[in-house]
Amino acid sequence: MKALTWNTYFNIGSVIKDDTLVIPLAIKPTLSFSFTNLYYEEVHQRFDIDGNMMSDSQKQECVAFIDACAIPVPNSNLIPKTDAEKLSYAAVEFLKATDWYFVRQIEKNVPIPAGIIEKRAQARALVLPNDSMGMYNPALSEAEQEGVTFETMLQILKHKTCPTCP
Repeated sequence: MKALTWNTYFNIGSVIKDDTLVIPLAIKPTLSFSFTNLYYEEVHQRFDIDGNMMSDSQKQECVAFIDACAIPVPNSNLIPKTDAEKLSYAAVEFLKATDWYFVRQIEKNVPIPAGIIEKRAQARALVLPNDSMGMYNPALSEAEQEGVTFETMLQILKHKTCPTCP
């Protein structure tokens, strides 16, 4: 089943060429008709543009757009191949997924749970040196490992973004 969706509020959409292949869209599709939100979904029989039913020619144009979308080919340099790269990738993903704890600590003064700090340290130990997979910049982690406190790093970051701030 094919689908083409676009939501201007979130500035995101997707193309589904078959039941399993989803191609995310970060740029609004260029079609002959104007729209803010677009839903062409064969599986749900939903064909609307800004809440109005699509014409047959608009449906045909959506199908042509879907069919013309190229299947993205991943950059082979970014595909983890060795066990160390796979572990590094998983560690990086965990670090990314838990970065928000630091923002919450800064904005709301809520402490980071000790278990998260411990698991992040374990994950940092798995990240390959020199960021060989090109996925994560562990500069903050290296500073933390060298004994720089979170508060010191916060002051450094504030100074870099606002040199005149105290």
